[in-house]
Amino acid sequence: MDSWGMYLFMFLFLFFVYLWQFPVFSPYTEYIFVLLILLIISYFSYGKTKYNKENEREMIESLLNERREKTR
Repeated sequence: MDSWGMYLFMFLFLFFVYLWQFPVFSPYTEYIFVLLILLIISYFSYGKTKYNKENEREMIESLLNERREKTR
């Protein structure tokens, strides 16, 4: 996670924990909170995976270009 993403996640998590103490919510509120947390985690992990894949492609292309130059 990025640093701002980690702070956002921590804030939302603590906010949900704070809201959890009030019995105003429906019985499915816990599941909604858990789903929201999972969505936030998956969003940031997808972004990181996408960034890593782009870096891997660039590295592979540069290695292939170096190898082609050596074989010439």
